[in-house]
Formats: sequence, C-alpha cells, structure tokens
Amino acid sequence: MKKIIAIAMTCLIAASIQAAVTNVYEGEIVSAYLSFQPVPDDLWQSYHTTNYIVKGALHAVVPDGTLSLYDSTSVGDFGDPNHGFAGKGCCLFQDGISPANDVTIHIDFDLPTVVTSIQVFSFWGDARQFSCFDVYGSSSGTNDNTDYTYIGRLVNGTFGETNSPNQEIYRVARLYDTSGIPLMSNVVSIKLVQKNVGYGTATLGEGVLELPGTPQGSYTAIAGSSEKEIDIMGFFIVAPSMPSVDITNQNASVYSTITDIGGTNVNVVGTMIWTNNNTGAGGNFPAASSWIISDIALGIGPNTIDVKGTNVDGVVAMDTVAITRVITNMPSVDITTKPAIVNYDVGDYSISGSNNVNVVGSMTWSNLLTGDAGSFPAVSNWVASNIPLGVGINAITISGTNNAGMIASDNVTFSRLPVGVTNVYETQSDPSGLTFQPVPDDLWQDPGTTNFILKGTLNAVMPDGTLALYDSPAVGDFGTHGFGESCCLFSDGISPDADVVIHVDFGSITRVDEIHVFSFWGDARQFSYFDVYGSTSGTNDNDYSFLGTLVNAAFSETNDPPNAAHYRASRLYNVNGDPLMNDVVSIKLIQKNVGYDSGFGEYVMEAPGTPFGEYESIRGSSEKEIDIIGEVVPEPALLINMLILAFAFLRRK
Repeated sequence: MKKIIAIAMTCLIAASIQAAVTNVYEGEIVSAYLSFQPVPDDLWQSYHTTNYIVKGALHAVVPDGTLSLYDSTSVGDFGDPNHGFAGKGCCLFQDGISPANDVTIHIDFDLPTVVTSIQVFSFWGDARQFSCFDVYGSSSGTNDNTDYTYIGRLVNGTFGETNSPNQEIYRVARLYDTSGIPLMSNVVSIKLVQKNVGYGTATLGEGVLELPGTPQGSYTAIAGSSEKEIDIMGFFIVAPSMPSVDITNQNASVYSTITDIGGTNVNVVGTMIWTNNNTGAGGNFPAASSWIISDIALGIGPNTIDVKGTNVDGVVAMDTVAITRVITNMPSVDITTKPAIVNYDVGDYSISGSNNVNVVGSMTWSNLLTGDAGSFPAVSNWVASNIPLGVGINAITISGTNNAGMIASDNVTFSRLPVGVTNVYETQSDPSGLTFQPVPDDLWQDPGTTNFILKGTLNAVMPDGTLALYDSPAVGDFGTHGFGESCCLFSDGISPDADVVIHVDFGSITRVDEIHVFSFWGDARQFSYFDVYGSTSGTNDNDYSFLGTLVNAAFSETNDPPNAAHYRASRLYNVNGDPLMNDVVSIKLIQKNVGYDSGFGEYVMEAPGTPFGEYESIRGSSEKEIDIIGEVVPEPALLINMLILAFAFLRRK
C-alpha cells in the first residue's frame, strides 16, 4: 500500500512514539485464516528505498531457499503452499548461532515517510517460525548510536508458548498504534534488530518460544526464525508542486566566444540564476515557463553552465549543459636568441624570434628582474631591441596573442655580472693542461666552515661513486678516475626546474676572491651552470647578493666526438683584482639543471629549463670539485691586540 499526499516540507510531523503502540500476533494452520496478509510492493519494496542493508548472518533453510526476503506477488500470497519457502524468497536468521548475535536490517528511504504499521510473516513445519524484532526509526540519519528512536517490539508468539512439533503453522505479527495515528512520521530510515530467540525440545517433544539470549544447552536449543516476508506500511511525503528546470540546448563544441542557452520551467517562481564554471561569470533573470539567456561568454575548453530555480517553498531545481569552446588557431611564440652570460658593461640586449601566423596585434616583453616591460608589432620574424638588463639573473618573457585573446609565451635568461666580474672556462683532455687547478683545503674545506647544506637531489654516477664533493689532496689532483673518488652528479634526469642549492656558511667573516668549479665525465654531462650569491648577514635567502654565474661551456657548444673524456674548469673572479665580496658569512650556489642535445651524435649545452622530449635530453652535471678561494678576516679584537703588541715592540727599540 502506497499513498502520495501533498504536505508542505516545512510542516512535517515530528518523529514521536505513541503510548498506544501495541503488538498483536496470530497463528493459523491455513494462511487464509489470518486476519491480515502479506502486501506486495510495500514501502520496503518501493523504488523510493535507496538502501537495504543486512548486518548479520543469513542461513538458507533448504538448498533451494534464497537468502533474501520474499515479496508477495499479491495480497495474501505466501508462495508455494506445500512448503512456504521452496523456490521463493525466504531466509532463516541466525539458526544455531550464539543468542548474542542479532541480525540488523536498515531500510533507508529517499523521501520522508510516514510509517503506520510493520508486519512480519513466517511459515515453518515445526516450532522455528518464532520471531522477535526490536524496531527503531530515524528522522535524521543512520548513525546507530544517536539517530534512532525505539518504536516497539514485534513478536509472533508468547515466551513460554509451545508448538506441537512439525505442525505447519502460518504466523504473523503486527506492530501498530491502536489510536489510529502513525508509529512514526518524517522517517528517513527504519532499523529492525532481529533477536535470536529459541525453542526447547526436551519436554514432551514440544517447541517452546524462549527469550532472546536464552543459553544454549541440552534442554534449550537456540535457533533463529524463518521469515517469509516483512512489510512496512505507510506512505511517502512529497512537497507540493515540485520544481523542474530543463535546458533545451544539447552539449556541444563551438568555435564562437559566446553562446545562448534556452529552456523551460515547471513550478519555478521568482528569480532564476545561471553560472559558468569555466569563467566564473553568472547572472539572474525572471522565472518564466520558457526562457533564454543571451551572449554568455565562453572560456577556452569546457564551459559547464548551471541554471537554477526554486518553487514557492524554496526547493531548488537545476539543469546543466556543457559547451566546449574549441580553438583551432593556436598562437605560437619562439625565441631564437640563446641565453648568455654578459659582463657589466652590457646594459641591454636585443632578442630575436618568430611567430606563427596566428599571433596578431602587438607583442609584449617583460624582465622579471628589473620590472621593465614594452611592446612591439607582431610579425613572423621579430626583434625586441635594447631590453634593459639589471645585474643578476634577467628572466625575459616574450608573449603574443591570437584573435581570441589566447596567450603564447617563450622566455630566455641573461646573467649580467657585477662590475669587473667575469667567468672564464677551459676544456682539456689532459687535466695538466688547465691553467688553474683544484686546490686542497680551500675555504669550503677549511675547518672554519661551520655548515654545508645541500638542498636538492644527488645521484651517484657509478656504484663506487659517493655523493660528496671531492677535496684534492694536492694542487692539480683529480683523483684516480675522475669520479671514483668523492664526486656527485646533480639532478641527473630530473625535471629542469629541479635546481640543487648549496649553502656554505663560515665560522668567521671571510673575504671571497674567486670560485672555481672542476668537472670530469666521459660524455656530454660535464656541462655545469651555477648562479652564485653571497651574504654578509645570514643564511636567509633574502640576505644574499648576486656575485655572478659560473658556466664551463657556452650555450649551443658541442662536444664532438661524444663520450670523449674531457676535463672542464670554470673560474669566477674580478679582473680588477678586487674580491668578489668582502665580509662574507655565507655563500649560496644554485646549480641549474642544464641539458644537452643528442641530435646528430653531438652534445650541445642547453639552457636551464629546456623542455625534456625526444630531441633534447635534460641532464645534470658531474662536478668533481668546487673551490672557494679567499681568506678568513681576523676578528677586530685580534687586530687591536696585534697593533698593541707592535706598538710595544717599537717603543722598546
């Protein structure tokens, strides 16, 4: 039995337990004699039942018995009258299981529900048709501990009642309120806890209905109950005049930048709202049975457009359409100028490049270091002239757009060195040919170095390679194998954005004159690139000043033939004889993940950030040794003491 009634959602009857709730039961040898009968398609069996969960053990009573509850096909139907469960949906709960093991059934509804009564039907050829259910209801959720209210107990016999053995009896129990009001209103879930009742077989061969939890022993055998059908009677509550919104557009792909969306409504009043999840745009318009929204701006890619409306009670209805904006004229910008390291006297730089035909209008350039920006006309081959450079790392971006406003960009980096600072490098197949050599016990290796911090990835280049930089035991020493003695490979095969950062902190104030980097490798991976910074105050990244860039090859330089053993050295120093920096407490070296181009059997040094792909393989660099050359500055107190001693010595003379 099902009813649909019109009742406002805001006026639902609160869940309550009535004092007149009672349980009645009958037992007949003929099912037709029962005063109430199984009902097909009750609330449990309705399509509004969203969840049906049995928590416990089900045991089939015969091989052809199923483990789900039977739903009668017509009023009073018990299935096969010769056996009650043969071939029809029937289950036996907890037969022979511990009496503490209850079976719990949850029935959840997708509409608020009024429950008027609950009925349990059973059939068995001896005493095991006894059943006992504790019934609970919830108007808010399915949390077993907090959300359920006790409604009553369904029992289809009296405890202590006997049943002649093997006598076929149809039993029914009904839980309802004698005053005619519902058991519970505004229900979203019913919970039935089937208790493990039992029967006694030792007295006069009769079956006796025992309480849940009666111990199992020689006199009392505990069994469950064969349930034929459980019916939950009542009706679902629905709000009046449920709203609906229907967008009549189909999902589509378009080339245009705007679109119109139309649709129809039922029971929608007031103002409707639309939103485009791609652009974040939205608006509202008056509700009407037919409507259209004009000129909705589309972003590139999928545009999920939602349209919402409400009825008089505030119930929301919504529909959605997906309009995908397709771009065929994608713009492309390619900088052809290679990155470079320039001396201080180079104050600006011109950058060349090309576009595809989809780049139109004006192009723009910007320098992240200086904040400068400018524009120039878009042409197939272009030059952005005289872009100002600051001292440090100038990351310059060139951008262009197509006629739909889609942006394409490329970037290039120029390192402008401080006044007088220069970077020189050499490559030799014999290390003795290098004009400057590894130095033992440089400032980095000096006992005054208090902290050596590596932030990044090191990968050993061979099983016997270690992950620390080598310190030569004598001037010019490269070890026995280049990397067989302490050597590291920075970021080998890692994303080009994965730089390795090294902090070297000194225990005393230090003057740094030069920095050298030495590398050795059997193929192109000896390329290296370091941005160098110094600090006079601490190790906070904001405290560092740019000192220069150390590179041991030129961008696009080739190494041919490949796999030839090369020793490479680079040197950062001031050609005027001045230190790189005075009063230094910390040096920071940022090793950039440069790469090589393996096309045509040659190896080409590529700029940091070159895309990893089929043609260009990004690698790190195998560094043999880094030397920081300079001198620890004596403490002021030590200088004063030395002056005092010198003055005293002169006075004696």
